[in-house]
Amino acid sequence: MNLSDDFLRQVAEARSQIVRGDYTSAEMSYRKLLATGLADEAIHQELLHLFMTSGDISNALATLNILCVIGPAVPDYHLELIRLAKQAGEPDICIAAYERYLELWPDKAESHFNLAWLLRQKGFLDAALTRYQLALDTGVTTPEEVYTNMAAICSDLRREEQAEYLLEEALAINSGYLPALFNLGGLMEERREKDEARKLYERILDLDPEYSAALCRIAHIERAHSGSDLPGRLRTLIESGRSSALEKEELCFALGKVLDDCACYDEAFVAFTEANRLGEKRLGVYCPDKHSSDIQQIIDVYRETYPIRSAADSYSPIFICGMFRSGSTLLEQILSGHSQLIAGGEIDTIPKIIGERGEEYPLSSSDLEQDQLERLAERYRQQNIDRFGVSEGVLDKRPDNFLYVGFIKQLFPRAKFLWTRRSLLDNCLSVYFQQLGGDMKYSTELESIAHYYHQQEKLMTFWESIFPGSICRVQYESLVSASELELRKVLDFLSLPFESECLNFSERSNYVKTASIWQVREGLHTRSCERSRHYQKFIQTLGA
Repeated sequence: MNLSDDFLRQVAEARSQIVRGDYTSAEMSYRKLLATGLADEAIHQELLHLFMTSGDISNALATLNILCVIGPAVPDYHLELIRLAKQAGEPDICIAAYERYLELWPDKAESHFNLAWLLRQKGFLDAALTRYQLALDTGVTTPEEVYTNMAAICSDLRREEQAEYLLEEALAINSGYLPALFNLGGLMEERREKDEARKLYERILDLDPEYSAALCRIAHIERAHSGSDLPGRLRTLIESGRSSALEKEELCFALGKVLDDCACYDEAFVAFTEANRLGEKRLGVYCPDKHSSDIQQIIDVYRETYPIRSAADSYSPIFICGMFRSGSTLLEQILSGHSQLIAGGEIDTIPKIIGERGEEYPLSSSDLEQDQLERLAERYRQQNIDRFGVSEGVLDKRPDNFLYVGFIKQLFPRAKFLWTRRSLLDNCLSVYFQQLGGDMKYSTELESIAHYYHQQEKLMTFWESIFPGSICRVQYESLVSASELELRKVLDFLSLPFESECLNFSERSNYVKTASIWQVREGLHTRSCERSRHYQKFIQTLGA
């Protein structure tokens, strides 16, 4: 195309405006040139340069989208859009760009792999599996990694047998692929095959003596005893200086656990203190005043107005919530022995919905329209059907759903809540002794855990006041010492008949997905009650 001298002069002027830092004038010049309908692709390239130079990432992304339409056969446009979207933290744009790119170049195995990873992060698990399979079909260079990633997704979807098959496929390709061996060990733990899990972890350590996660899992598989070599093995890795900060943190938690098992309580507390010091660096510092303010805002919003869907909706999901380490997994395992109940684990649907609405909760959720509530309720119900085959009777054991009881009641007026409670000191220590993630900044200081505990009590007591009959208190100490009595109370609350099989959970051949897997597998015992007596001198300031 022959362009006029005047057109070329205007392009040159816009470029000089960029050099001078006059980005607004440059954009106006390019927009004026676009209006002529000439050299559309070239001017959009100029605009892209402008926006990248000025740091206007939003407009750069929009311009790249246009270039992908104008010149769909130019792979560099699509790849640059993908790169920039990743850099800008825009996964939705990145996913759409990958999908468009792969429609044009479907044989790009690594791009299928990258898209699968993004889809998994967004929670589109079946779509991620499809993309991983396409990566395999198009000759991805690391098939063992793909099979391992697919297995992790299948485990999330409760397709454990398929997950095991995929891990065996990975190991058939590369018998020493450590992530596959580690994940297979995890599956063995989940289904109570302790010896098989240990063998896999020891095999990993034979291949790589510094694979700290495997040694940590061995430490958690069973109670250590006096004379165990585990403290020494853990200390060797901690003191080697070759572990990352996160690995060292995990090793210190494992060391604290085995020292506690061996009744070396002072040494154990030192190890847990170091673990939490590292955890605070990773998670950040907890702000009690901010959390108190957030809890009060939730109470104020739901005290003033409580918008609710029609009570004609008969769906009655069951939520187990409260403090972490308060007995939620134990309760779930007991109840999952009932013929009408299924262990759902820590379902993340409710927190994800809240997160998608921004950081303005509860205000962002208190004014939802009826049709919005219905769509969100159906999304929750359908995800349970997809994962468990049913929607009724699934136990949602996400402890921090206590924050969202009001929102859940907006979605499901007939929802029922089992509030697991545990004595302050034992609960605080149990949290302090466990490596946690997410946004659990409170978990790294005993005083912060106690503050969070009291705020949780405050909020749950408020929910009880506005939703009478919807919340059942389940005391951990009663659950382990008077199990049948506490179970009957819970089943009566759920309008379910008593079934004695619930109390035989420790021998059940199901999969248990929790950090406290082997504590649950031990069956009912009271060792964790009054555990705090061993650490009295460290927790005197927490109160009774």
